[in-house]
Amino acid sequence: VMEKEYKFVEVDKDNKTYIKLTVNNTNILSQGSGFLQVAEIFSSLEYTEAALYILLIDEPDSHLHTKLQKKLIAIDNSQLFIISHNDRFLNEVQDGELLFIDDKGKQRGRIEPLRPGCKNLVLNNLSGVVGAIDQLRYVEKIVILEGKSDKTFFEKMLPKYRQFLGKEEPNVYIDKVNGIDTLNDKLLTYSTAFDGIVPDTAKWIVIRDTDCVPISKQSNVKGTNLGYLRAPNKDLYFQKGYGIESTFLNETNMFVKWILKYYGLNDTENLTITSMVEDLNNTYAGKVLVSTDAIHEELESHFLRQKEQRKEKIYETLRFQEMLREIDNTKISYIMTKPILDMYLAELHGRIVAIYGTSLSALKNDTLLEFYYNNISTIDDMYECHKELLGLLY
Repeated sequence: VMEKEYKFVEVDKDNKTYIKLTVNNTNILSQGSGFLQVAEIFSSLEYTEAALYILLIDEPDSHLHTKLQKKLIAIDNSQLFIISHNDRFLNEVQDGELLFIDDKGKQRGRIEPLRPGCKNLVLNNLSGVVGAIDQLRYVEKIVILEGKSDKTFFEKMLPKYRQFLGKEEPNVYIDKVNGIDTLNDKLLTYSTAFDGIVPDTAKWIVIRDTDCVPISKQSNVKGTNLGYLRAPNKDLYFQKGYGIESTFLNETNMFVKWILKYYGLNDTENLTITSMVEDLNNTYAGKVLVSTDAIHEELESHFLRQKEQRKEKIYETLRFQEMLREIDNTKISYIMTKPILDMYLAELHGRIVAIYGTSLSALKNDTLLEFYYNNISTIDDMYECHKELLGLLY
């Protein structure tokens, strides 16, 4: 462990036998406290005769350099139990050798190693999970989202939806799985780490973006994703579009309503704006099929990135044309990546300015969401697909 030459020497003095340890021919007492701790461990192993060596080390991180801590794992011929809060040290430990001790495990009288897939959760999210342990013990629903935008959506919309319904939602735990490229691994991680903490009756709800998954293949992907979720009560829902932002084009009548509200136009202009939106939908549904068009190129670049980064089986054989075959003017939301949605909103803005004139800036994917959050006054202002998502919690 020390990567230095050491030697134990028995010294008889005053009718007693002492043990002297030298390191590089220097007395051990001239070394630091961390060095002395390791020396104590090895001297104990060297001079103790036992049928079974079980070594307990309490927080070696208090004095030892990380380089030396991780070498403690390699001590031969002993079973080690090491207590540590050092994430760099824990990162050197295999998944199946990590023990997470909580009150529930103590009550059971049995602590078992974390199952494969839990290590990243322990290292990256443990502080947040520990802080939510009390809530998790009584949780009724666990909602797993893709990323920041999805979590913001629930944080902004739930208070409004709750107010409109006039009742409290059940005890719900909401979290996001940053880095959707490893969705299956993270579903396994969460459900494994929460096993024994959350009630068996708790329902797990996964809400994911459609991204480039063709609508016809969603049911197969859903089954695969849920297969990694170790929970008896679970379900998965796809957004009604490429992502949460694109869902605003899933319902033309609601989108027109919000465009009228943003530009301060009267309801009498509904037919004109609806005609604009429907024409743009037809245009974009056609452009995405033309290989030389910027819309096609932008969507294809997203598809190729998904195919390269995703660890899901469907992306191994999925072809871009399979996705495009299902796109028409009624499914325009499924091609609306953030850049394409921004192009769409800019083009719509130009058409509105040409007729009505305005000093307002064109909406973008993020400002569209913000305007929506800030101006909902009744439940009728909400998209049906959004009410469906929020309703999953009740």
